[in-house]
Amino acid sequence: MVAGAVAVLIWAWLSGALSPALMMSSPAGRGHVVADSIVAGLVVDIDGLAIEGLNKNLSGLTYASDTNTLFTVINNPPAVAELSTDGTLLRLIPIKGAKDTEGISHVHGNRFLIADERDQSIHLVQIDPDTEVLEVDRSPILQLNFGYLRNLGFEGVSWDSRNNRLYLVQARLPIRILLVDGLLSDHSERERSLSVSSHNLPWLHRLALLDLSSLMRHEPSGKLLLLSDASKMLLEYDEEGQLVYVLRLRPGAHGLQTAIPQAEGVTMDNEGRLFIVSEPNLFYRFSTELAAPDN
Repeated sequence: MVAGAVAVLIWAWLSGALSPALMMSSPAGRGHVVADSIVAGLVVDIDGLAIEGLNKNLSGLTYASDTNTLFTVINNPPAVAELSTDGTLLRLIPIKGAKDTEGISHVHGNRFLIADERDQSIHLVQIDPDTEVLEVDRSPILQLNFGYLRNLGFEGVSWDSRNNRLYLVQARLPIRILLVDGLLSDHSERERSLSVSSHNLPWLHRLALLDLSSLMRHEPSGKLLLLSDASKMLLEYDEEGQLVYVLRLRPGAHGLQTAIPQAEGVTMDNEGRLFIVSEPNLFYRFSTELAAPDN
């Protein structure tokens, strides 16, 4: 009996079935705290579009307001793809010197941060309208050590220019969010004061999430969006660290016809639209224009 119960619990966790049940025990899961949510009223208006010109390995997503376009990374072979907000491929930029690009975040202007999971490193790059190739084989601006689990390192990055802070997410073993302060400053590298700390959020581990695949700091609202591929959900936290809303990535939720299979990147634009990319090459956009209650 005990062995059978343990087996059922293990199956429920590995399948992701346990996460929705635990989610419903949280205030946000029961729908009690959604008044100030930035995602609760969204509904999908581009549902699983296969991006023409890309066929595999999408990972990470960011929005650049200067160009009103999206940038995503491909981890093999390493490259940056620029997309329109309707999921059209605008250009593909190979990355020399990278090994396993998993995350990208717009800083400002033409500057971006790119995360390489295998090297556990962060690179600052410049992407201009005429950029054809990126090179990151020089020294990274940040390198951390997650030990020997090289495929369980950086899964997402998001730059918070308001606080001069970088958010990093580790996929699993353990699931965690790191805050890096002092990364981009006016001081020389010798004078720079760099600090790395853990960001502890209520309910993050109580939801029995299988992983975290990406994140996004939404500067206008101060909200933090956490994406879980395996558990099929997007968590929304406010500036006080409280869980505000859980957007499920399953059929029927917010107009989705089918579950998002492997969500790897998330961002929002200046109009409040939410974008998610999924391996191998799927594009999703959620908007308030067709807003309907969540099923």
